[in-house]
Amino acid sequence: MKKSEIKAKAQKMEPSVVVGKDGLSRGVMDTLDQQLKKSKIVKVRFHRSALEDPKISDRKALARLLADRTGSELIEVKGLTAVLYRQ
Repeated sequence: MKKSEIKAKAQKMEPSVVVGKDGLSRGVMDTLDQQLKKSKIVKVRFHRSALEDPKISDRKALARLLADRTGSELIEVKGLTAVLYRQ
């Protein structure tokens, strides 16, 4: 699937995973993994509190970290929302 097709599909989606003040907790990672298995495309919403972790430099770094840990591809980051894809 092309990035443009994934972006078009994701545009119509609501975020199904939320990363809050607990950051990349086991619960968040498990939920994200399940969502990727189920639908392949997942929209993730970051609360500002998730970006307060000193180990995370910004929202793009957090999104890349999510992609790395789930074996998915980071498609885009817009505002506080990221789109991940895994075949």
